Amino acid sequence: MPKTIIAQLKKGKKTFEIMLDFDKYLEWKAKKDIPVDDLIVGDFCFNNISKAERAVESDMKEAFGTLELGKIASQILQKGQIQMTTKERQELQERKRRQIVDFICKEAIDPRTNCPPTPTHIELALKEAHFNVDIFGNIDGQIKEALKKMMSVLPLIIEKDEIEVKIPIADVPSVQKIVRGSTKILKENWTSDFWVVLVQMPSSKATSFLEHLTKMCKNEIIVKKK
Repeated sequence: MPKTIIAQLKKGKKTFEIMLDFDKYLEWKAKKDIPVDDLIVGDFCFNNISKAERAVESDMKEAFGTLELGKIASQILQKGQIQMTTKERQELQERKRRQIVDFICKEAIDPRTNCPPTPTHIELALKEAHFNVDIFGNIDGQIKEALKKMMSVLPLIIEKDEIEVKIPIADVPSVQKIVRGSTKILKENWTSDFWVVLVQMPSSKATSFLEHLTKMCKNEIIVKKK
């Protein structure tokens, strides 16, 4: 059984509740590219889940104009609220904070040392900068906000390199997944001899990425930094 949460909407004197998969809800909240039907746990809309009181069809029809659970769930998610315990909120906040810290550790450079910051340094800087994690906020936006607030405490930069790599056709099957998964591809072209790909990636990762790519290829790759 997946971990679940309750989404609730009050319509007049009636309360309507649906049960959601907690992790899938978080994914949906962050990306909105998951069908609402995939979030729902069970096959019913309730007036009170804790008492197992199912909603009456006539009430559902009057409140939502439909009996389709997916459409009802969409309205509840748009206009209602999520019922969470304090522990669940703390857990979610810590999970989101860890995502932010991990990203900054991997992507950022301290220009004073030309080295990545440690998780401890980032945690202390976030605390000193009074940065508060929004448990439902967009992660990319919060990372930008965290870096902005930390500037006076721990000035960090995220530099990106653009690198053109020519990979021999014979080596493409063994490294294509690595290239696509580790970089942002800006442009690619295929010739009879090479896969020519222009990638963008954090400067801090470029050297290790190219070293790994060179080892994976049996033939010589050609690298040109833009």
